[in-house]
Amino acid sequence: MKTLDIRFAVGTLFTFFVAALGWAQEALPMEPGIGEPGTGEIGTGGIPTNVAECKDTIKISSSTALLDFAELVNGTIGGTICGELTDDVVMVEGAEWTPMNVKSDVKVVSVLGKDVNTRIDLKVVFNGNGHTISGLKFNDVTQDNVGFFGLVQGKLTISNLGIVNSEFNGRNSVGGLVGLNEGTLSITNSYNAGAVSGNGDDVGGLVGLNEGTLSITNSYNAGDVNGNGDYVGGLVGIHVGGLVGGGF
Repeated sequence: MKTLDIRFAVGTLFTFFVAALGWAQEALPMEPGIGEPGTGEIGTGGIPTNVAECKDTIKISSSTALLDFAELVNGTIGGTICGELTDDVVMVEGAEWTPMNVKSDVKVVSVLGKDVNTRIDLKVVFNGNGHTISGLKFNDVTQDNVGFFGLVQGKLTISNLGIVNSEFNGRNSVGGLVGLNEGTLSITNSYNAGAVSGNGDDVGGLVGLNEGTLSITNSYNAGDVNGNGDYVGGLVGIHVGGLVGGGF
């Protein structure tokens, strides 16, 4: 078993290598504008949320509202869903979290009399507004793609969010914020301070496995990360996709 118990900060100096242990990074002082884990204090610097895409934003101030939001995301393909926290959210004790999946699909449309395959992506914008979510629990070592969000095939933006006092325990592709990204993922001004563990490969404090386009800005992991397989990292278990945006 490989164990990482170091707080990783992002934004000042980043040293990494992709090897059997995934991504490694020097321990750094906290970046100005990012609050301490568990305080709900997160700065406002970095890449702004794509608020222009949000015509209607769902306000979330309770565990019930968050579960309703997750159900909506998991049942939707195409379009844009925006949510934002208006308070710290504490999940009901004993409740099992179902990771949100940002899905895509292929639809056949007729163009000038010819059938054309068109990809339909769901876009999700989640703004924590400097608040935290605590008490997220997932425990199934046979399940892949585990985290606050499990699988991203479409487009996901996470900003100003802290995950605290939470546990994500799965098999492959387990992360505090996202298990597996195959689409476009942006994480800004956010952190994970929950425990992340995987019985298989690709386990990371923020993202388990990235196979898509990934941007992480002004964000860090402060939780324990454990994995029984290959590619276990403090930020990202393994990265095989593309990097864009503000960098680390």
